[in-house]
Amino acid sequence: MPDRPRRPLKQKHERDQDPTPFSHILDELCRRTFARAAALVDPEGETVDYGGQLAPFDVRVLAAELRLLQQHLGRTRAHEGVHEIAIVARRKSFLLHVLPEGYALVLELPRRASRVSERALSVAVRRLCTEAGFAAPRRFSGCWREIEVQELPGGSHRPTGAVVDGVQASLIVLGRLARPTVASELGFRVRLGTGQEGNLVREPLGRWYLEEDD
Repeated sequence: MPDRPRRPLKQKHERDQDPTPFSHILDELCRRTFARAAALVDPEGETVDYGGQLAPFDVRVLAAELRLLQQHLGRTRAHEGVHEIAIVARRKSFLLHVLPEGYALVLELPRRASRVSERALSVAVRRLCTEAGFAAPRRFSGCWREIEVQELPGGSHRPTGAVVDGVQASLIVLGRLARPTVASELGFRVRLGTGQEGNLVREPLGRWYLEEDD
C-alpha cells in the first residue's frame, strides 16, 4: 500500500519565547505524526513550551482550555482518574494526555482524527518526563525508540541499514513480523551490526521504530 501523501508544512510562526529542552521534543512529536501543534501544560494551565505550526497565542489558548476541561472532568466521580481526553470536531480534533505532577500534553489534530502514533507518543512522553525530572506514566513505559533506517530501492521498504546513536550500522533481517494492527505498517525482526536484536516497524508516515529487547 503506498504511503499516505504528505501535505507540505506551513511556515512556522515566530516563537514568542526562547526554546527550552522541551521544544525539540514537541516539534519532533508533530513531525512524526500529523499533529498541528503540541504543548506541555503546567498544573495552572500555563504553557511551558510548545511545538508545531500554529501561532503561539493559539497554542496557549488551546492548551489552557483543554487543561480546564480536564480539571473539571477530574472533579466528577464518573471521570475521576481519566488520563486521556479526545475531542473530535468538524474542522479539527484535540487530544490531551495527563502527565505526573499535574502536567499535561495537549495536541491539535486534523479533523476526524482521535489518535496519533502510540510509538511516537510514548517516545515523546518519556523524554518530556525525563527532562522535567519525574517518572513517565506506566502506560508509556514501552521500549520503542526512533531509528533512522535505509531501505532497499524499489518501494519494498525492506530495511538494509540503520544509523544508531549517530553511527552507521549494518542490519540483517531475520524475518517478517505478523501483520501489525495497522494494515499499512511493515514489521521485521532484525539484528543490527552492534549485536542488538529487536522488532523494527515502519509506520504509514514512513517513520521507523525499534522495539528493543529487555
